[in-house]
Amino acid sequence: MARVAHELTTPVTLISGSLENLQESLASLLRYVEATEKYLGDAEEITRLRLDLRLDHRMRDTAGLLEICAEGARRLSHVVAQLRSQAAPPARAGGHKSDLRSIIDTAVAMASHGRTHRPLVVTDCLPSQISLSGNPQSLGQVLLNVVRNAFDAIEGQRDGRVDIEARLHEPKRQCAAKAPLASICIRDNGPGVPADLREHIFDEGVSSKAQHGGLGLGLPISRDIMIAMGGRLDLLPSSRGAKFLIEVPVAATCGSTPHLERRDL
Repeated sequence: MARVAHELTTPVTLISGSLENLQESLASLLRYVEATEKYLGDAEEITRLRLDLRLDHRMRDTAGLLEICAEGARRLSHVVAQLRSQAAPPARAGGHKSDLRSIIDTAVAMASHGRTHRPLVVTDCLPSQISLSGNPQSLGQVLLNVVRNAFDAIEGQRDGRVDIEARLHEPKRQCAAKAPLASICIRDNGPGVPADLREHIFDEGVSSKAQHGGLGLGLPISRDIMIAMGGRLDLLPSSRGAKFLIEVPVAATCGSTPHLERRDL
């Protein structure tokens, strides 16, 4: 039940926060419309009110907020479907044509939601489109957990930065996996994982954010999802900050033949 609560909390929070912002935007828009009717001949007053209400900014944000609500709803449906089926995670399903860059960008947007300051995020994704062997929402769930942890680690840090690099590569010949693998490396320049937690970071209940209410469930859940997808999630050595590697099998590539990198597993 703790795992279920953990996975439901994020989409519910995203939807609630986005709807609050949308309500504020709608109230501003209605006020503006009423003012245009009242001050129809006073262009200066209309312009001043438009600036005061930050109407242009709110209108630009509306589409993004609606997309966050939609993505949160999709994630809720995904979790509920897993509960109802009482079967293996849907990550074992057949290949889904997916835009890898879009999955990464969505995870970054959701992890950024509600934060006062968004850190610098540098994403290098090649190729951008692949066909996953499992459900793209499962991969998105893992990415969200890892990226959110990275953001938490550099919260309030002036030079806070997260680098995300995605590549398609071939497994080593003697490796059990035969299909190409998509590898996603997520690295932050925060304080890193404490030495005494590194060997247990994927154990349930272990969290470097325990003093801030962390339950220590995000990474264990994420690793289980990656294993179910035939991939992996690991913490890699890093001279500064934390560095996580996500690998997921690829069913087939989309479009032109991508550059494949040879990599030892």
